[in-house]
Amino acid sequence: SKVPVDTKILVRDNENAPWSPRHFSRIEQGHVYAFSYGRTSFTSKGKDYPWKYAKLYKEEEECTK
Repeated sequence: SKVPVDTKILVRDNENAPWSPRHFSRIEQGHVYAFSYGRTSFTSKGKDYPWKYAKLYKEEEECTK
């Protein structure tokens, strides 16, 4: 399914690492890209980075920055 840009997601590069909150940017070559430091498309100046693991954020979930 398609996830809109700026959707809240949680990301990490290692299965055992804590989840970090980010905003979705795109999917490319099997990696989910998110804007850096919790920024959105409006504030990121187009800078995004790939992550190995990602999931949609649910308001009741607790996450670590």
